Amino acid sequence: NSDLKDLETKYLELQAGIISEKGYQKIPVFDKASQQDYIAERTEEIQEGKQAEITKTKTQSENRKRYLNNFFKFFKIGHGYFYPAVSFETDSSDNSYCVFLGFDINPKRKNPYAPSSVKLRFAISDSRKYIVLPASGDTAKEIERVMSRSMQLTTGQKESLIERWDEAIKDFTADRQIRYIVTGNILQGSADFSGKLVSFTTKGRGVQKGILMSEAWSPDNNDNKADNYVVAPIAKLQKHIMSLRNGATIATENRITIARHYDGTFKVIMPKTKTHIPIYTDKEVVKLLVNNRDGFEMVS
Repeated sequence: NSDLKDLETKYLELQAGIISEKGYQKIPVFDKASQQDYIAERTEEIQEGKQAEITKTKTQSENRKRYLNNFFKFFKIGHGYFYPAVSFETDSSDNSYCVFLGFDINPKRKNPYAPSSVKLRFAISDSRKYIVLPASGDTAKEIERVMSRSMQLTTGQKESLIERWDEAIKDFTADRQIRYIVTGNILQGSADFSGKLVSFTTKGRGVQKGILMSEAWSPDNNDNKADNYVVAPIAKLQKHIMSLRNGATIATENRITIARHYDGTFKVIMPKTKTHIPIYTDKEVVKLLVNNRDGFEMVS
């Protein structure tokens, strides 16, 4: 451990420098006993300081090890994950697919396993295409968001995404994309829609202004404040749920989340509370599950 080596060097220099300290220099040269007492006292102080720093350094190293191990264990090269989609909203729940390409670690660096030195590489299915994230600071929070959003993916779904990568990126490799612009009362719209104010040219109506929505936004599945909350029986929302794009989610007022996966399957997530027992134990609901023998899986 380079940190421990640095500490060893530091305290060897402190030990060697005792006889150069002002306190030692003030002792008369003929007072050998006082000199020895000073050296002994300072040696004890230095050793105590050394042990305290070693303990602190080891604790930090263990914490760092556990922190990085979370990433090392979670991300597998070639596996697919959910990456927060490009959005003008900080709390958007839309996702893009990504494939983990590996860790970037330079063993020649002084401290190669410092979080800031460990980088994670992703191929993303949207316009960003490729991104490298150091495992520290704000980018570490981004990595943790990828992890939390990908919890709902099964191992099989993670493993199979790379086989369908061409299909996942086709919307972003085309020469043209479909994007939405909110028009009309821009001032009112800015309160309801999080986007970017742009000028655009229309056919026959000249240049107009509007709010350009993110590439993940669509009228059928959006997070805007104007339309994202309705109270309706689940049967009435069947068409809306079935039209969710791959990677999108919808949340109900009773804390049930429905996510659509890349392979077209749906995942239903809900808390294990008394109010939800009638739902996840309902025989008709259980019949619809992939594993209809064991029912819903509990995730800690």
